[in-house]
Amino acid sequence: MLKRCFVRLAFKIKDVKTKLILDRARSKKEKQGVPSDDIDDEDLARECNLVDSYLISTEDLIAQKERLLLMLKEQKLKRISQREAFLAWQTKQREKGAAHRLDRQARTSERYKQHHYHSQKGRILPIAHFKGDKETNDKYDWKSAGAKLCSSRECVSSTEFLVEENQRNPYTVFLSLSKR
Repeated sequence: MLKRCFVRLAFKIKDVKTKLILDRARSKKEKQGVPSDDIDDEDLARECNLVDSYLISTEDLIAQKERLLLMLKEQKLKRISQREAFLAWQTKQREKGAAHRLDRQARTSERYKQHHYHSQKGRILPIAHFKGDKETNDKYDWKSAGAKLCSSRECVSSTEFLVEENQRNPYTVFLSLSKR
């Protein structure tokens, strides 16, 4: 009883508005069936959010501080996980872009080969280079092993007939590309 009196004395009503709010809260409690001796002004002030910070108990302050620290820790972990998820997504997007870029470059390169080399589907044409020597009984020294080309006397290319026989160069390799 003495504690209740002290609390009632400790809580000072500052203005008419605060007094009206406390009176309404007290009458509401009395309507609920709580005896008027058990109604504490400090509890009513806490329920109505009218208590000054110096009247709040230390246990409440410690509990609020712990809740705040826990909430801040959860927010920090959430931010970290969101950042990691974003970085993983960004890495995947970068890899996807690099793959598309390489694919485009390969297609462009193939198109370039088809248009500029005039060979079918970008294939390289096999060419064997040989050196003829008239002094060694028309035997030819082949630079590429296993390549079989006819001698210049037996083989006549499509353009060789245009050049006279005495002006032909035995070291010239005639190429003819297949039509598309």
